[in-house]
Amino acid sequence: MKNKSCLILGGGSGQLSLIRRLKEKGIRVVLQDRNVNCPARFMADEFVAADTCNSEAAVESARRFMVDSVLTAGTDQPVLAAARAAEARGCPTLISPETALAVTDKEVMKPLLEKACIKTPGFRFAGPGDSVEVLKGLKTPMVLKPVDSQGQRGVVKLETSDDFLKYRDASLKWSRRGRLIVEEYHPNREITVSGWVYHGETSIWAVTDRVTRNFFPHIGLCMAHRYPSAYAASHRNEIRELTRKCVKALGIENGPLYFQYLITDSEILVNETAARLGGAYEDISLPPVCGTDLIEILICGAKKGYADPEKSEYGFPVGAASFAVPLIFCRPGEIASTAEERSVRNFPGVTSFRYLLANGTVIGPPTNSVQRAAYMVVHGDSPAEVNRILRRTWPRISLKDREGRQLIRNTLGYALNPDRELTDELK
Repeated sequence: MKNKSCLILGGGSGQLSLIRRLKEKGIRVVLQDRNVNCPARFMADEFVAADTCNSEAAVESARRFMVDSVLTAGTDQPVLAAARAAEARGCPTLISPETALAVTDKEVMKPLLEKACIKTPGFRFAGPGDSVEVLKGLKTPMVLKPVDSQGQRGVVKLETSDDFLKYRDASLKWSRRGRLIVEEYHPNREITVSGWVYHGETSIWAVTDRVTRNFFPHIGLCMAHRYPSAYAASHRNEIRELTRKCVKALGIENGPLYFQYLITDSEILVNETAARLGGAYEDISLPPVCGTDLIEILICGAKKGYADPEKSEYGFPVGAASFAVPLIFCRPGEIASTAEERSVRNFPGVTSFRYLLANGTVIGPPTNSVQRAAYMVVHGDSPAEVNRILRRTWPRISLKDREGRQLIRNTLGYALNPDRELTDELK
């Protein structure tokens, strides 16, 4: 099937690899993003200034430019707009709009998981004007989230039921539908499961530790991804079966999966589900350890609506046994100067590095993942080798204010691979 043009929803750093590969293949790229200065705009053949979650705009873009496929990567909520635009245009699509809704709206997702007897934190739904009565039956502490947001936007921890009224309206601002979910909070360690579904059959590419930090009341900001996970071996069978059950419950027949699980002291709970490539640069970090070219299989899958992950055309040389992806944040202040990227990027073992915020950016207290200041991907033959590279390169990362003060937070410890399992160190 021809694939001469493709509509991409999102032009941020997480979509650069996908857009670059499309251009290398001679495919015309139509890019939709509300940020007219997004990093990928200069790479696109056509640009549409519209929100990536705006389904109506995506449908109009797909029809206006007569695209042959619609894709997104590394971002959650645009998955629904992409599925709707592909269907309206008559393009192949990896998942249907119905499935896309199930994985992007917790008010649809949670009942489907519950019906399949899949364990998740206890929950209630709420909206504007609701009182604490809607939380009846839930144990404190709790977590408040928009049902249809991403990147930890509007996510806060509620120590008491009364905190619901304190944060309700602010969290609602991040929901397009004006709906919230309140879940019971469980001390945990987080893992992510990345993989691919082919005609209903699930292949797991990798299980990684999603290492988070809380900035109360905002919780769950991801500081790093580490591979191999400290829990993959001890929970292998349980993770595999839980992933297959989620795929079936949500109706995912084809395409990528990115699930987040909570490892508690007694069980595994499903925290988030998504049908996309992960947002922490998995297209860069995973291929050298799993042997699959994630961008290639995604593009090929969009041509037909499916792709067999076992085919050699998606093969990637396995060149590492471990990796870490630090997601770097700053203290509050205004960025005035940035060190040269090449001093980090050219260091042996560093696969990718990029500053994400421009000089002049004013940074406030951390509340969500949009405030990431930089990222780095490091590969090595062992966790110890990855740790060595991280320790050598971290001092080279620098964002300073006008007074020359360092703004980078020292979160190196979150990225370092542990020497043993952390099951006795639950947060």
